[in-house]
Amino acid sequence: MRKLVVFVSITLFLIACKKEDGLAGGGSGNMSFRVDGSLVSTNVWNASYGNLFPAFLTTNITSNMYKDKRAVNININAVTNGTYNFINGSTSTLNKAYGTYFPDYFGDVSNTYQFSSGSFVVTSIDTIAKTFSGTFSGTATKSGSGETVSITEGVVTNGTLVRF
Repeated sequence: MRKLVVFVSITLFLIACKKEDGLAGGGSGNMSFRVDGSLVSTNVWNASYGNLFPAFLTTNITSNMYKDKRAVNININAVTNGTYNFINGSTSTLNKAYGTYFPDYFGDVSNTYQFSSGSFVVTSIDTIAKTFSGTFSGTATKSGSGETVSITEGVVTNGTLVRF
């Protein structure tokens, strides 16, 4: 009887952890960055690639907004290792990146910042093994007000890629 109680307790614990991870989960891989010096340590919510534009592939990386409401969503118009400079706003320019910083992903959607400078460095991408790693930093500017935030020390490690 005691073994049964221990087994049921462990099973319920694992199920509860799985549900918790499901909400906080999303994708796999680690992600961190600093916003004006303040650390955001989270995991990758989404790491995907596909034909967003007909002429080339785009890679999308999004931090887990459920773990930390401060989130980034970055698109790189390429699927090879290299450095991709940020362009302000969405772009269909090959070999460029664009992205958004959300101080509160679930709050006021108008309170967003577009990367206006900096770069994303793809250090490893393998569409066969479905893995992605890179680093990023830059300045993000709030539309309308011109207010800026500094995004530094951004790291994506072992994101699991899916094709969209």
